[in-house]
Amino acid sequence: MPRSINTIGIISVMMTILWSCESAKDQYRRLAETYFYPTTDGPMIYIYQDSLDPIYEMFERIVPVYDPLGKHLLVERYNSNFVLLESFDLLADKDYQVFNHVLYTQDQQIIANITDSTYMPWNGSGKFSSSFPSTVDSIMFTLANERSLNNDSGKFPWKGQELTTRSFTDSITTTAIDLKNKREKVLKTVAIHEFAEGIGRVRIKTADGKSNLVLKSIITERDWNTLRTK
Repeated sequence: MPRSINTIGIISVMMTILWSCESAKDQYRRLAETYFYPTTDGPMIYIYQDSLDPIYEMFERIVPVYDPLGKHLLVERYNSNFVLLESFDLLADKDYQVFNHVLYTQDQQIIANITDSTYMPWNGSGKFSSSFPSTVDSIMFTLANERSLNNDSGKFPWKGQELTTRSFTDSITTTAIDLKNKREKVLKTVAIHEFAEGIGRVRIKTADGKSNLVLKSIITERDWNTLRTK
């Protein structure tokens, strides 16, 4: 009888653990579906404007992609001159883990080596890190982003509505390594990323108060092409 009770107890504990894990996964899916970029049939472009410097804009092109690996979400970032700076290939079926990270500079594509692949840690905190060479042979860069989900929620005005938001704090460390002279230069920044229900990212502001990029509009690929050729 004691052995039987012990066995039942172990099974009960195991079932509780499994239920907790499944609940965490379900919570992640609900949060991702609610606050992450919505899945669309075609690319959508997000236009952000710096409220502290209205001349400056940033663009994100969100593209759903399907291949043998499953469903992807490609996030491309452009500066105010429509120059592609960076792209993230996220695996939707694997909690939007980073599958590929590419940087663009001087007409070159630099594929980064990914060490940690968490892009959206809806269940608390996570880390994304990668390394990549520079245009100078002896210089290597490393990027480490510690992203944590904040407990607070807020509101974002959008088309006559007040959308609920969740925010993340990014602690970013960028290191330039001079392999030849064995020297390093480290830059640390902190930024808040705000995501709204049904839309995705709506605000990016730096903790030092020098930048506050706010979502201005979302346009189609056709409108994007027209905007770029003006």
